Amino acid sequence: MQRNDSSMIDSRITLFPGNLHYLQFGVDGTNSAGDLGVASNVTYEHRNFLRGGETFRVRLNAAYEFIRPTDSLDLLDNSYYEYGAEVFLSIPQLLLPWMLKRLQDQPSASTEYAIGANFQKRPEYFRQFFNLSTRFQWSSMEWKLLHVLEPMGVTYVRMPWSSERFKELYLSEEANPILRYSYDEQLIVRTAYNLTYTNYNRIGRRAMPKIPFRIRSGVEVAGWLPRIVTGLGGGEQNSRGFYEFFKIPYAEYVKGDIDFAPTYRIDDQRTIAAHAAIGVAYPYGNSTILPFEKRYFGGGANSVRGWSTRTLGPGSYNNDSTLSDFGRRVGDVKLDFSVEYRRKLTKLIELAGFVDAGNIWTIREYSEQPGGLFEWSNFYKELAVAYGLGIRFDLNFLLIRVDGGMKAHNPALPVGSRWTIFKPNFGRDFAFHFAIGYPF
Repeated sequence: MQRNDSSMIDSRITLFPGNLHYLQFGVDGTNSAGDLGVASNVTYEHRNFLRGGETFRVRLNAAYEFIRPTDSLDLLDNSYYEYGAEVFLSIPQLLLPWMLKRLQDQPSASTEYAIGANFQKRPEYFRQFFNLSTRFQWSSMEWKLLHVLEPMGVTYVRMPWSSERFKELYLSEEANPILRYSYDEQLIVRTAYNLTYTNYNRIGRRAMPKIPFRIRSGVEVAGWLPRIVTGLGGGEQNSRGFYEFFKIPYAEYVKGDIDFAPTYRIDDQRTIAAHAAIGVAYPYGNSTILPFEKRYFGGGANSVRGWSTRTLGPGSYNNDSTLSDFGRRVGDVKLDFSVEYRRKLTKLIELAGFVDAGNIWTIREYSEQPGGLFEWSNFYKELAVAYGLGIRFDLNFLLIRVDGGMKAHNPALPVGSRWTIFKPNFGRDFAFHFAIGYPF
């Protein structure tokens, strides 16, 4: 018998060409702050568009939502729908001439271009969004560090129609200046840089550390290019004192976020996961308030789960009226902290117990949001606290999550009555959440 002591092995590798064309159609059920709906999308993708591994994608989307009545005026007791389209091109290298060759051609590098439009129709208004962006993405430190640079992103927001009743109650300077500025026609020209670090190699086969964690951070600056142009005499002030870029008022703000999420695996069945997030945004120059879409909101399936989406804060703000209050439940500062214990019962079912804390605040004092101002001497007294239980269904390709949260400390209540954990009221303090994926 002949023995082969060679370290070599004979192998046969067979390669088949992949599909160049890809078509996907999806239908999803949606749950937005308790309002149920349906959303669908059609995506076509060409995976070698310019014969160099480029990905070209066209996506069409539409959604329909059944909105519950939320005030006695019945302004929102109607259905809502939106539709839009996006064209996307990804090139598998960095198209930056000053970057090193080894960085330009590494497998993780890509340059992405996207242009799209989205339209929202409610009974009280019709709103349009137009987007144009360029993005560079690459990894370093053996895929542990992911860089995403958006040198230029443009969003144009306009509302060509709104009902007279909506204008009178929500958009007049006297009734609600916050919503007035938020819904104004405006141009957002931004630059952003985001960095994600994980202490493990997501691609390689090295052993997972005892406490794997992820850190995400980002900064976004808007309005610098229009400010340079108008500063050189390329724009004029309108009747309200705001400078215009191509006859459109533009937003100016700076926004920074950091998010930390460690996980400790006790054994194969038990895990402790934690999460801490801080965000601060500051409007300046041509903006007295942030664009509505850029402001933070509290509560919901991925925040303090004793509150439904957009029902927490800012600060100790509370509105006892029957009017819809979604426009005031926003802020410029956000804190979120969570600890969650997860226990696998079976391969399919996992139970969880959690404690959440956090809130949002305004960085300036707005008369329409009394009690919402962030103050160093007082903010810790306005941290909302919730506790609860959840169940998760792990389908391998999809994780379905159901969480029930109870308010423990409610900053919207009068001082002395905020610790509701000692006198719970299920109808007032409970919130139910249905979501896809882990909260962090």
